[in-house]
Amino acid sequence: MVLKILKALFLWITPLGFALAQPSTHLQKGDSAFAARQYRLALQQYQVVEKAGFGSPAMLLKMAYIHEGLSQVAPSLRYLSLYHARTGDPAAEQKIQTLAEKNQLNGYQLTDGEKLRQLVAKQKMSISILLVLLVVALTGLVTFQKFRRNQVNRAIISLLVVGCLALAWNQYANRPTQYGILNGTTNYLMNGPSAGAGLMSIQKDGHRVKIIGRQDVWLAVVWNSKTVFVRENQLLTLGPIK
Repeated sequence: MVLKILKALFLWITPLGFALAQPSTHLQKGDSAFAARQYRLALQQYQVVEKAGFGSPAMLLKMAYIHEGLSQVAPSLRYLSLYHARTGDPAAEQKIQTLAEKNQLNGYQLTDGEKLRQLVAKQKMSISILLVLLVVALTGLVTFQKFRRNQVNRAIISLLVVGCLALAWNQYANRPTQYGILNGTTNYLMNGPSAGAGLMSIQKDGHRVKIIGRQDVWLAVVWNSKTVFVRENQLLTLGPIK
């Protein structure tokens, strides 16, 4: 019986270990090629690692560097943005702004309100923990007052309700804004999710837009404060689209 369990465990672990070793091997090959200044080869190896769902911040930064050297602005900005999202490195944010200004690209200047919303979204887990602790503490206090004093302070009840509402908002509504970077040779911004819809604008690659929805192969994005549609394959997303 024990031997069967060990055998089953071995058969389960072996392919898992092999699957984990594959990206690591490609990452090492990529790093070696990058050190040898064989940048195209390094990029190919890094792309395999990324496709497998792995990759370190250092790898993202190297990919951004390679794409910039190849004059591929949109992918370079994408990897810089992903690196900044993972690390919060202010130097990366400055580099993004520099590249955007140099290439006259829109969508990279955030208002103070947008920066605050992004910051709050990044701290979603910490906020949830604090709110849960607050709700539990207030619930305990209400219970204590009810059974020991047979009365409950209305201010505590109000605070408990606010805490529950804040927890619900943080859980279901506090989501980071989704962005994408135009990456088509020619990017057609349409008035509707159809090739037959009216053409709103034609833009070069590199502009960043806010993603607000999806309809089939079309993504609804915000351009100059207006909702327009662009094909999904013309957009480099900065995270999963919901």
